[in-house]
Amino acid sequence: MKRKILPCILVCCLWSLTIVEVSANGYWMPTEFGSLLGPIPALGHKHMQKTTAHSREEFEFNWTTGLVAVNFHIMNAVNYQNWSTGQPWTGTVNHLNITGEAFSWETYGANATYHFIWYNPSVIGTNIVGDWHRSRWVEVEGNIPGFPIETIVIGLAIAIGLGIVIRHRMKKQDSK
Repeated sequence: MKRKILPCILVCCLWSLTIVEVSANGYWMPTEFGSLLGPIPALGHKHMQKTTAHSREEFEFNWTTGLVAVNFHIMNAVNYQNWSTGQPWTGTVNHLNITGEAFSWETYGANATYHFIWYNPSVIGTNIVGDWHRSRWVEVEGNIPGFPIETIVIGLAIAIGLGIVIRHRMKKQDSK
């Protein structure tokens, strides 16, 4: 029984080191928002261009076109140039034949330009209605609150308490 005390103490200490670190590493801060109101003519498109200012950003879209299904693409600058001139292209995101969605997309890297395109492949015009939001990821600066001093104390308290309980049970068994 004595051989099991040290591994139990080690496991409790290691487990306690993960408590606070996971929940306190950053947050999303809203930076920009707008609406997606406007017509998309038959065989036409609606275009929005954004350049990232921070190393990690998130775009959220919530839009609808009613009954007319459209294609939604996200492209980098080179692929947008190819797409607009009829050359072969590749989209980073391609959602085909949809009438709307709530969609979020993360970017990595500052100063990258992305093109958001809603293309209407049908011969019926439609309107796009909705909004978009842009947020940036903010890292927690300095020490993570509650880590590591408080976490280590909790881990040691658990380990010592577990050791006392095990020793008490061992004494009870020896006295019988």
